[in-house]
Amino acid sequence: HRFKSAIGAFLATMLATAVFDLTQAILIGLGLSALSFMVRASAVAVERKEIDVKALQAIGHQIESVHPDMSVVYVTGPMFFGAAAKLRSEFAKHDCERFVILSMRGVPHIDVSGLELIEEIWEKQRKCGGELLLAAVQPAVREMLDRSRLTTEIGAHNFFWSADRAILAANARVSG
Repeated sequence: HRFKSAIGAFLATMLATAVFDLTQAILIGLGLSALSFMVRASAVAVERKEIDVKALQAIGHQIESVHPDMSVVYVTGPMFFGAAAKLRSEFAKHDCERFVILSMRGVPHIDVSGLELIEEIWEKQRKCGGELLLAAVQPAVREMLDRSRLTTEIGAHNFFWSADRAILAANARVSG
């Protein structure tokens, strides 16, 4: 199952070699491989979860409750132009929350479309009095955020090592 698209491209290239000349077959194979890559690269998973206080307590955090208007959004996959529409639609489904924690541990790369999306989310949160916190940002993604000056705009104090650290910080901001 993992190699279905690669095997399909290979077989199509072999068939094209028999039907067309070698140059056309190579171009067909290259085109199919590029298409397969684009489909895989745009595959991003977005999962919004409510915060489980019992799970936080189980890993040793001293917390009794969390702010009711807080959620964690786990993003997995590269934030490229192909995935931006899916992410945008996920965030459009929800009204403004006091805290949105964007956990990006599974985001290895980001492009300009991804940066624009994060800026849109941040602007939406800011306009309605909410906050955007980013957790588990990979070094390559952090570098892009720094280069685009989004780190400065969002504030370095809103970046956290993990989602649970962001949850604890957000909770402290409300109660403190």
